[in-house]
Amino acid sequence: MNEHRTKVRRHGEGTVSEWAKSKSPATKYQASIRVQLPDGTKKRITAYGPTPKVALEKRKQKVEEAFNRHKAGSDYTVREYALKWLQHVKDHGGPNQAGASDSTLADYAKTLNLHILPTLGDRSLTEITPTDVKDLQAAIRESISAPTKRKDGKESVRPSGRTTANKARKVLLAIYNLAMQDGDATSNPAQATRGTGTAVRKERLWTPQEVQKVLHVLRTGEILNADLQAARSKHDGPGESWYSTLIYVALSMGLRRGEICALKWSDLRGGKLHIERSYSQAGKIWRVGPPKTPESFRALPIGQNVMTALKEHRIRLDRHARDTKRTWQENDWVFPSQAGTLLYPPNLGRRLHEYADKAGVHRIRFHTLRKIFTTEFLRAGGSPKQAQYWLGHATSKLVMEVYAGIQEELDMAAAVLDFGALPTVGRTAIHTAIRQPSVVEQSGNDEPETEQKAVPDAQ
Repeated sequence: MNEHRTKVRRHGEGTVSEWAKSKSPATKYQASIRVQLPDGTKKRITAYGPTPKVALEKRKQKVEEAFNRHKAGSDYTVREYALKWLQHVKDHGGPNQAGASDSTLADYAKTLNLHILPTLGDRSLTEITPTDVKDLQAAIRESISAPTKRKDGKESVRPSGRTTANKARKVLLAIYNLAMQDGDATSNPAQATRGTGTAVRKERLWTPQEVQKVLHVLRTGEILNADLQAARSKHDGPGESWYSTLIYVALSMGLRRGEICALKWSDLRGGKLHIERSYSQAGKIWRVGPPKTPESFRALPIGQNVMTALKEHRIRLDRHARDTKRTWQENDWVFPSQAGTLLYPPNLGRRLHEYADKAGVHRIRFHTLRKIFTTEFLRAGGSPKQAQYWLGHATSKLVMEVYAGIQEELDMAAAVLDFGALPTVGRTAIHTAIRQPSVVEQSGNDEPETEQKAVPDAQ
């Protein structure tokens, strides 16, 4: 059917004509018009009908609905636009992914519901000022850092609240960036404020000697801390701990807590460990899903020691499954609970604290095992780019922070105080990484002696 215009219409009135692709009498005519919405964007609206009159009426109704759905920035509340922003993040996510993960969305929603919406939620989007954002940050810090009374009557030590205040500011910043992009706001009040100056968390990592102590406790069940000699939990015994191989693999491969809990035996293939899923939290719900970012999908080579540990671990699992046949649930998890089900990730931190106490070393978070791995990986000669892939990071920023600290440490170690070679009183000879000219070079010979580089002793 050839397109046939029923009437020549003036500019701005749109068009109505027979629809060449119609497959039903109900869509015989097509009415179309291009309109400009209040935010300045242009949109083509099309409707269909059995007659030109019906098509035009439906088109008019669609145009009215489009204008009613659109609100000017002054008509939006912060609460309404926050929901719109959350949907935008869910659909589009960051620049390197199709949509944000459930755990990320839950974290944003938690910040909104606990801190932003109770204070600013019912106010107009265009009404918020930089002073309001600063007051919000101050209120968050005050509420979090306020001391509380413990059962023994003492005041508990509270965090400063700076991290949460910064997070709230960043969420507002993103909401207003979307509003400005859509033409619903002309300025970003969060842009005119500054963060509260939080510093990167400084953690004291375990030394190689402390790592060996913890591994010894895990493998033998021996308690090195004299104050805890009689203390044992249901996870301990005279032999190897249930969590021994899990913590060893976490130290040796730098996996995230959720990644190591969601490992299956089918992920070990071709001499590599394939990271394809993670056990993460979205709000109050824990579930197995894809890893944190596209870069988190990776295949890591398995060293001989780790492979041996995993084989021995599987033998112990099979033996335990036979001994507890009535209560055991077979799910193919590499590191299951003692019933064969998924391990609850927060429990790993509690168990790690137990073993640190029994080994007589300071406590660390489970995530700090990744930092210990990264530190030793870089010390062994791995590059930041290799560490970025191994850890599954989208950027090398976090790796470079660790790398910078190690490089500073190595530079300091290159300056060694030599008490046996003091040339004069009051002066100290410092051996640095800069090579001093040899006797041959000082005498004018053009062929320098071969430089001998110092090799540090193995830890």
